[in-house]
Amino acid sequence: MSTIYPINDNYLDNNIKQLEKLENQKLNNNEKIIVYTKGAPEIILSKSKYIDDNGIIKEIDENTKKTINSKIEDMTKSALRVIGFGYKILDKDKFKNLNDNEIEENLIFCGLVGMIDPPKDKTKESIDKCKDAGIRVVMITGDHKDTAKAVAEELGILTNGKIITGEELNKLSNEEYSKICEDIQVYARVYPEQKVRIVETLKSMGNIVSMTGDGVNDAPALKKASIGVAMGGGTDVAKESSDMILQNDDFSTIVKAIEEGRKIFDNIKRFVKFQVSTNIDAILTIVGASIINIPLPFNPIQILWINIIMDGPPAQSLGNEGPEKNLMHRKPENGEILEKRDYLRIIIFGLTMAIGTLGLFIYELKSNQSLGINECKTKAMTVAFTVFVVYQLFSAYCNKSNSTVKNRAFTISILISFILQLAVIYISPLQTIFRTTGLDIIDWISIFIVAFTIFIVEYILRKTVFKK
Repeated sequence: MSTIYPINDNYLDNNIKQLEKLENQKLNNNEKIIVYTKGAPEIILSKSKYIDDNGIIKEIDENTKKTINSKIEDMTKSALRVIGFGYKILDKDKFKNLNDNEIEENLIFCGLVGMIDPPKDKTKESIDKCKDAGIRVVMITGDHKDTAKAVAEELGILTNGKIITGEELNKLSNEEYSKICEDIQVYARVYPEQKVRIVETLKSMGNIVSMTGDGVNDAPALKKASIGVAMGGGTDVAKESSDMILQNDDFSTIVKAIEEGRKIFDNIKRFVKFQVSTNIDAILTIVGASIINIPLPFNPIQILWINIIMDGPPAQSLGNEGPEKNLMHRKPENGEILEKRDYLRIIIFGLTMAIGTLGLFIYELKSNQSLGINECKTKAMTVAFTVFVVYQLFSAYCNKSNSTVKNRAFTISILISFILQLAVIYISPLQTIFRTTGLDIIDWISIFIVAFTIFIVEYILRKTVFKK
């Protein structure tokens, strides 16, 4: 029986797509070095001069190679990951004088193994969601071109037939590659350094690139990507190079993260739009009163109340809004909190609320002159103060999403804000602090009619300027 002593174990060389193991064996009292090789089947086959046919070593002819290549093609087209195996026996004395290339030549081909690594159940569904959301999914793999093609077609990634190998990519200049980069959906037999080139080229064309990976060789590309995503079961190097780690190694989790990110971003925009429109309204109302030379409709304590108590809860509760119905059917946005259309909406809202507040304030000043100067002013300021608050509550409602998920926090915050406003108007100690007075039913009807104009403006904007 031979005694086996492993003397070397070379790691996978991505440039030649093979791995070698050298063993020192004693065969018939002669010391031999046996080179065991596995890797890309087409590479192993191209370096094989002989074939092990059930223990009989014979020279491999072209017909046999064609048969093996045909088998490789059949296996890869069935989405199998195929590995070729070969070996070589060398005299120990001769081995010392051979370089790596000579060691790898004239192998004895001994067979193929096909393995299937089926995609997870929800992967295709997640990729379809990405397409709906305007996100282009590209497959980059070290697998055989036919294997990559079969898997990509199964997942719906490959739709236009654009697939390229690492060898073909190497032949393209940066300019040539840039012209076709956006059309390529699958990269096969890719080398690690090519992943970096792919990411850099996509980024140079204005794309936000997210890269997933789990191996040491993925680390440079993960670091170059706009968002590097490492698998939870990946290497420490890959995790350290990434911005995000998937604990469950599931592609669908990335899609869920995108959906959650879009929802959060939408809610931030709602918060900002609501707060800015409130401040614009207050500024326009006060400036407008100064321009037309009438008393200010609010006193300092009322303005403080509006900013801290009335705007705070509704604005914060907008951050709990559920996702829009079309959230994952929209193209990615440019990342700006406020777009041009948002500024237009804020200005129109501000003008509407300022005109309504000042108009009702002037009306109250003129219609209540019989009450006396102080009482008339207090009544008019209370009405203006209240219509301003109701405007803000209605404006907050206009900023809600069309989500089917109920936002109870929003409803509660609106009710609390309105109850607090009633307390300021009708509770005597608070009337003294805020300089308010009680309002009758006619006043409330006027307040709600005027404040309702914000819904009319919102409806007109959605049907005209902001119609999608």
